[in-house]
Amino acid sequence: PKYAVWMLGMNDNNDGDEADASWMDCVEDFLTTCKRKGITPVITAVPYVPKRVHAKKIEYARERGCRVLDWAEAVESTPDGEWADKCLSKDNVHPTRAGAEKLWEQMKKDIPEMFE
Repeated sequence: PKYAVWMLGMNDNNDGDEADASWMDCVEDFLTTCKRKGITPVITAVPYVPKRVHAKKIEYARERGCRVLDWAEAVESTPDGEWADKCLSKDNVHPTRAGAEKLWEQMKKDIPEMFE
């Protein structure tokens, strides 16, 4: 593949002053594999859900020079963990079908070359 999109970290521990350490280890392995195989990695997450904060994961990916899909805009995720109406499932981590459709549209908007 030309691209590998990885929505990683939503089930992981909260970020503290930096991204969750186990998450960073997995991302580094993923980036190494992508580089070796000539694949453009795309890291994505929604930085805020109730009781979990993943903003440092997005920051870490950007600092590493990765293509990043920050899906906060798509589902109107705010630092208090709220999402747009009917976008967040009852588990307070995963999107509903309506939320997933908004994420898909954001992906097409932010990285259109994946769809050429």
